[in-house]
Amino acid sequence: EKAMLHLLKFSKKKTKTNNLCISGGVALNCVANNILKDTKLFDNIHINPGASDTGIPLGGVYFGYFNINNNSKISTNPSPYLGINYSYKEIKNSIKLLSKKKNIKIYKDVNLKKTTELLLKNKAVGFFQGRSETGPRALGNRSILMSPLKKENRYILNKKIKLREEFRPFAPIVLKENVSEYFYFNGESPYMLYACKVRKNKKNLIPAVVHLDNTARIQTVTSSSNKRMYKLIKMFKKKTKIPVLINTSFNIKNE
Repeated sequence: EKAMLHLLKFSKKKTKTNNLCISGGVALNCVANNILKDTKLFDNIHINPGASDTGIPLGGVYFGYFNINNNSKISTNPSPYLGINYSYKEIKNSIKLLSKKKNIKIYKDVNLKKTTELLLKNKAVGFFQGRSETGPRALGNRSILMSPLKKENRYILNKKIKLREEFRPFAPIVLKENVSEYFYFNGESPYMLYACKVRKNKKNLIPAVVHLDNTARIQTVTSSSNKRMYKLIKMFKKKTKIPVLINTSFNIKNE
């Protein structure tokens, strides 16, 4: 962290810019990212969601866009949902193949009312919509969701679903307009790349997403960044007054 701050202070002195873009595997260090943000060394920080070597193709695209096609402007709100989409027929056939003779009801579209009911009953929900995320984080299109209200949900998810060690933490996905009420954090964290402190008066409300050091690796969501997920959290908040859900990826231990 000290080395990173030293390099960034040196870079700012050389470039005299208030804007910073971080990529490479180091950008996945959520704790260091938050320390950097808290220094207010830069006015604007962008962290590439595909920050490791998997983001190299994005660099190639940018190089071609600016240097070969000579473009000068690009969207300021890039989407991380750049992966594969699947048709309803493909999804239905996959579920039937995996479920065998089990009685599973298949909805043609994401049923947010039913999803909210399941979350309120403290069930874990596999949430699948649209194109898959780029980068290593589940960002709401390929996510396992659960209520953050009960501490034991962390152990249930780790032991029964993720099949990994019980101490492993889970990330909260939170409405952007409520993030500073629950966490010592201002601004956006759309790619789940900042780990910040949880406010003392909120820890007991969302115990399933609080790390041992009282931090959480947050993801903020807006209506424009993920409309369905935003609406789902709003519905959960209406019932519980809590604008937060557990959000974790589909992958299990060593996968």
